[in-house]
Formats: sequence, C-alpha cells, structure tokens
Amino acid sequence: MKILGRVDQATKVRGLFIHPGQVKEVIGRYPQIEKYRLVVTTKDQKDEMTLQLGLKEEPPSLESFKFQVEKSIRDVLKVRGNVELVPPGTIAEGSKIIEDQRTWV
Repeated sequence: MKILGRVDQATKVRGLFIHPGQVKEVIGRYPQIEKYRLVVTTKDQKDEMTLQLGLKEEPPSLESFKFQVEKSIRDVLKVRGNVELVPPGTIAEGSKIIEDQRTWV
C-alpha cells in the first residue's frame, strides 16, 4: 500500500514552512512549559498561529512570560504568533505538535 500525501507535520504558514523541531526549540527555552501545541487557523483570509501552552508552574509575571515566548516564536520560526495559556487537560497526551485547523475551499 502506498502512502498518499504528507507524512510529517510541517505546515506552511504565511509562505514559510514551520517544522515541529522549530516549535520544540522555542519550548526548550522555557522549563515551566509542560504541554504545548501550535494551532494554525485562518482569520480574514490570513494565516494565524497560536501557541497553546500548559504550564507546570505559573511564572511571576504572565504578561512578561507571554511576551518573551512570542519573541522566541518570531526569532526561531520567523513568523509572528500568539501565545495562549490553557488550563491543565486542554492539550491531550500524544496530540500533534502542529495542528492545522484551516479549511480549504
């Protein structure tokens, strides 16, 4: 049986390919992150990235932490992305690192 389509999780966002290893590089800079998932969506016909984070422990300043992670996203992925802190249990065990929720018409 042949494999049809892509078998990796690399996703093209705003003309650049985003690979799971790049997301792991961003996450590796912050030991307080327990689980994570990069969600790609479309809003007003433009790609949007949101890095959802489940934390082991809450940092002293949430806004400062989110700003630092967003800066790391720009530095590593070369594309701007948002950070969303999610409650425990939101990100399932074994879920994809990059989840593309865009629909193609």
